[in-house]
Formats: sequence, C-alpha cells, structure tokens
Amino acid sequence: MQVLRKLGVSQEKTAQVVQIAVASAVIIDYSVSETISQTGGVWFYILPGSIIAVALAIPVSEDTSPRTKVILSLLHYGVAGILLITLTGIFGPYFQFLILLVFASVVWFQVRGMVYGLLAGYAIIIAALWWETAGGASYSLSLIGLYVLGLTILAVLFERVTARYRRETTQARQLHEDYDFERTRLLSLINSMADAVVAVTKSGEISLYNGAVLDLFNTNQTLQGKPFKELVHLQDEDGRNVDVLDEAARKRAPVVRDDLRWRDEDGSTINVYTSVSPVSAAGSSREHTGFIIVMRDITKQKTLDEQRDEFISVTSHELRTPIAVAEANISTALMPDFSAPLTNKGKELLNQAHENILFLSNLVNDLNMLAKAEQDRITLDSQQISPADFVRRMAKNHQKQIDKQELTLETEIGDDIPNIRTNRDALREILQNFITNAIKYTPEGTITLRVYWKSDTQEVVFAVADTGIGMSKTDQKHVFEKFFRSEDYRTRRSGGTGLGLYIMKRLAERLNGRIWFESKLNKGSTFYCALPSRPSTSDDAEADEADGDR
Repeated sequence: MQVLRKLGVSQEKTAQVVQIAVASAVIIDYSVSETISQTGGVWFYILPGSIIAVALAIPVSEDTSPRTKVILSLLHYGVAGILLITLTGIFGPYFQFLILLVFASVVWFQVRGMVYGLLAGYAIIIAALWWETAGGASYSLSLIGLYVLGLTILAVLFERVTARYRRETTQARQLHEDYDFERTRLLSLINSMADAVVAVTKSGEISLYNGAVLDLFNTNQTLQGKPFKELVHLQDEDGRNVDVLDEAARKRAPVVRDDLRWRDEDGSTINVYTSVSPVSAAGSSREHTGFIIVMRDITKQKTLDEQRDEFISVTSHELRTPIAVAEANISTALMPDFSAPLTNKGKELLNQAHENILFLSNLVNDLNMLAKAEQDRITLDSQQISPADFVRRMAKNHQKQIDKQELTLETEIGDDIPNIRTNRDALREILQNFITNAIKYTPEGTITLRVYWKSDTQEVVFAVADTGIGMSKTDQKHVFEKFFRSEDYRTRRSGGTGLGLYIMKRLAERLNGRIWFESKLNKGSTFYCALPSRPSTSDDAEADEADGDR
C-alpha cells in the first residue's frame, strides 16, 4: 500500500487493488495447484496471470481511456472463453478466474460493467457446458442455471459492496475537503484579528492560535501542543492566581474578565482582557471538548481609566465646597428676611440660580460616587433593618414631592418578610433613585412601592412601579450603561447625567444584591432591587431602625 501511495495511486484505488489481490490469492491457492497437478505445464499460467494483471491494472490505471478499457476487457473475456471452452472446461480450476474477471469489470465500469460482465460470463458458461455435455441437454440446462445463478448473486453482492464503499469513500473525501476548507478559512479569519485567539483542548493543550498570540506572549516559538496554564499565569487585582479554564468549565458558560494581570517571566506585568468560551460537542449542551480564549492587552486603557477616575474624584471633591457655599448663600438670600427688598424679577432669577446650583450639586455628587464605584472605594457597613418599616419610611419621606406632582402613592407590603442585614444608606440611595426617576417620568397616574419575600432565591425584593412613559426595547438594552440618556423627547425635558442607574447597579452589587427592571413603552416601568436575606432578631432590627431615625 505504501508503494502504491508513493506512485500517486489514490487511497480508494489502493483499497480496490488490495481487494482484488486478496481475492486473487484465494483463487490462485486452489487453481494453480490443481492445474499443475493435472497438466504439469506452464501454459496454464497464461490465463490466470493475464486475468490477474488486468484486474490489478484496472484500479491503478485511472487515466486509461474508456476505449482502451473496453478493448482490454473484450480481449480478456475472449481469451478466458476460448480456454474455458476448448481446453480446461467449465469444471476446471480456471472457472474462478471468470468470476474475478467479472469483479474487475464491476470495479472498472460499476453497474454497466456488472451487466456486460454477467452477459459475457453467461455466454461463456453456456458455450462451455454445451461443448462439454453434447447430447445431455437437460443436464446442461440445470448446470447452466446453477452457474448463472451463482455468478449473478456473486456479481450483485460485489457490486453492492463496491458501490457502498465508493459512496462512503466519496463522502469521506468530501468531508475531508470541507474540513480543510473550513480550517483554512478559520485560520484566515483569526489571523486577521488584532486580538490573541487560542484554541485549547479539553486537557488544556494549545491546538490552534493566531499571530497575535506570539506578539502577546513575546515569543517566536511554536505553541502547538503546549499546556496553556504553563504559558499564561493570570492573577487578579489582589495578586491571587486565577485559572480561567477551570472557571469556565465549572460554570459551563463563557467567562469574561477585564480585571486580570499577567506577570511574564521577566517580571513585567500587563493588564489583559480575557474571554474564555467552552466549546461543546455537536448535539451536547453539557460536555465540552475544549475552549476558545480571546486575550487583549488593555494596560494603556486601564492606565487611562485610572487617570480619568482620579481626575473626576479630585475635581468633584474640590467642587463640592464652593457649590455648597453658593447653594447656602442663595438659599439664605431667598429667605423672607432677606428677599423682602427684592423685586419679583430678582426673586425669579435667584430661584433659577438656586435650581441650577442644586442640579450642579447633584452632578458633582454623581461624579464623586462614580469615581468611588469605579475604584471600588465605596465602604459599606451593614446594619439590621426591617424591610417593611424601611419602605414605609421611604414612602413618608417622598409623599410631599409626589403630592406636588399630583400623583398617587401606594405601598404594598408582603407577608412574613424577614429582617435583613445590609447598608441602610446604600439601600436608601438605590430606592431614592428609583422613586425620583418614577416621579420624573410619570406625568400622571400612580407610583407604587413594594417589598416582598422571594422564597425560592432567599431574597427580599424592593420594587418601585410607575404608570409613566416607559421605555422602548432599544433603550432598555442600555439602561445600566454609563452616561446613557434616552432619545425620547419626553425624557429630555428633565435634566440628568445618565449615571444614576449605573451607579445604583454598582451599589447593589456591593450589597451582594442585584437590580433589574420591566418596562413597556407608554405603559410604565418597574425597577427591582433584590438583597439576600440574613436571619436577624426583630429586637436588633428595631434597635437599628431607631438609630437610623436619630
């Protein structure tokens, strides 16, 4: 087989040669020994040698013209017929070579070769039997029937097996070509990417990578087959080692981290964005067969982010004092004792200045909170609180503001709500943001404050629902993004920085909670904040609530 492959014979043709050679060996084992014992001559090697030669030549000579194939087949059938009829007879040892010749025709001409080969074989059998049994017609007919039936069955079986093998071989070759095409296309695709892309097997060995990987790893050596974990050592911001492959395998879901650092062998450290996606076998949603890893050097981006956050933090801190002084002075000027001498126009101007100072104060507070959230500098102490009492107090504190907007305020308190341990100020900030937004975007209708116990997740859920303008599906995708402001003209009537919900989401995460929302355009929105429940005594909660009221 190796010799044939070196000669350029295809795998399919090589297999056909082997099939015919095996069949030939079986027939020769019997035929040649019988012939030598009967005749003792070399003449009778001509027929088997010729037939085996053409049988083996059929699959090898792929470029042989159809005309040459037909001539060779007729020649061998003619030689076989003459020898079988005149010399050895149908009962001689060479009849097996007629079967082999039919098989060779099937390999060469497929179904058409089987039909023509059987017709030629039938003619040779009939002629040989009539030649040998002249005068015994019934005996000849029965023998003819047996020989014809046997040869037909063998030829059909061989053709079916050959056709199935040819079909499977064609399919396998097509699949292999498709695989090579897809692999080439995949390599072209990932090599055009600026990000480092690595394909890792289930055992953690690198099986595929693009050129950006070599740049990121600062090497020109081949990485094929090397363990990923030995090449990449990732750490979080606290210096703890992180195994992103184990994390993705454990979660059975993609893992995206932008807080990892990679320390190289020379001691240098870079910040890397890392995305790891498990690759599942076809038809299986559980068992993974490897991972696709995308990595990017974000050191410069991280540095710029840190500088920006530091600038915002310092600037917002420095602005708080002059803004507070300005707001206090304007508030004082608007008091009756000071504003009496002012004209109505003067009071109007002071009121406008006061409103803008308050807006600027809220903006600076948001920026300051944003800087703290981005740098994880928000310190939160936990206290025991009663969720029901907390919601009632929030409703009481905002009742006047809601009445001013001619809205209706309702509260819904669930049953058997356990006390929780969380940071009161952070929770107040979250619910206050929800309520303020509800008032701002509800021209008329009702605002409802709810709290209830969610037993399946062991969470206490706070909710603020309104019957306001709602949000479109497009806006809903960006609600928790920094600086997002809807393009709806109704939201543009009121000011805002687009930071509130982003900061509230970060606050909720710091409380080990989560926030989400439901909204329909022109129907209203409901914002939720769920916090994990930790059992506490009612006495502790009442004591802490009393402290919060002081």
